Amino acid sequence: MSFRRFPLSVSAPNPLVISVFAAALLSALAAGCREQEQIATRTEPHMARELEPEPEPPKPPADLKPGRLIGALLPHGDTTWFFKILGPDAAVAKQSPAVKEFLTKIRIEADKPKYDLPKGWRERPGDSNRFVTLLLDEETPPTELAISRFPGGQDLVGNISRWRGQVNLPKLSPEETTKLAQTITTAAGPATWVELVGTYSPSTSAMPPFAGGMGGAGPLRGVGPLAPGARMPADHPPIGGANGAGAPAAAQTDPRLKYEVPSDWRAGAPSAFVIAAFSIADGGEQLRVTVSEARGSMLDNINRWRVQELQMPPIDEEQMKAAETKLKVDGREAYYVELIGPANPGPQQATFAVVVPQASGMNWFFKMKGDAPLAQRRREQFSKFVSSIRFVE
Repeated sequence: MSFRRFPLSVSAPNPLVISVFAAALLSALAAGCREQEQIATRTEPHMARELEPEPEPPKPPADLKPGRLIGALLPHGDTTWFFKILGPDAAVAKQSPAVKEFLTKIRIEADKPKYDLPKGWRERPGDSNRFVTLLLDEETPPTELAISRFPGGQDLVGNISRWRGQVNLPKLSPEETTKLAQTITTAAGPATWVELVGTYSPSTSAMPPFAGGMGGAGPLRGVGPLAPGARMPADHPPIGGANGAGAPAAAQTDPRLKYEVPSDWRAGAPSAFVIAAFSIADGGEQLRVTVSEARGSMLDNINRWRVQELQMPPIDEEQMKAAETKLKVDGREAYYVELIGPANPGPQQATFAVVVPQASGMNWFFKMKGDAPLAQRRREQFSKFVSSIRFVE
């Protein structure tokens, strides 16, 4: 099986590679299409277009005070957990060491965070936007730590940029924004920690805690069903069953999709945001294949996977165009990327992904991620899975 690789010039100490689909994928996909499609190694450049004039910036609230925001992202499986505090600078700064210590001990069990409350902290039930709220002191109003979750990995640059806006800090370049992040070790895996000092308005500080899943905006939901009367945004990706509760694994089949699963793939445990999940094992090596739907630009998603899943530096649009493969999935335009991370400090990991944009602005995501050697051995099997996909109108 022959394939081409595209080395990227990055600042990481280890050479990192993004490779493209093997020739076997082209032949497999061609078999499912009416006409054989050529796989291009670059996408067409975007057409120049006039931009709308920048709107007048809103006037700042009259009650701005010194403020501080702490935000943390903890990827776990196909979910990212968010931890956020926004409030008076002195009050939040006082709690910062205790919050960081709290996060180092947090665990994720049965798709829920597990923790022991520090002395003096109180717990309040969540709602459609939060899993739970922790009250950290006896102040009025108390300092709140909001714990929420959202599907998949998240756009690190987008979230930090949104958080900077919430404390009225200017926008930075993606490279400068990424430098603000600090990695901390938790019992559930590595997390990203950001602490920002600016100003905030007590009257307008109740806002969504993060940039929406894969580039979209919108509030979070808790682990259970939506609260009575609560609604998700119209463009929010599907959540489990029709009532918002997680459907059993056997029911996680979207009627809009049909595909053939290899015989040695085992049905996994889908999260509330993953339509279907499968596990692949070979000795001690593991892979997870997922089918999901959400929003986000191709570059944002690639950089999210690179930074959060593989601890690789972000790339720019030119590097992305040189590394992605344009192809057809059931006659629809699609893109493929193959990301292989460094082997240090742990086993080498990989993320292979096919993204199929939809007219609605949503994207289909078909991902295989896990131990890199096994992913490379199962590349052709993954390509056959993708070639079997049919979209039911």
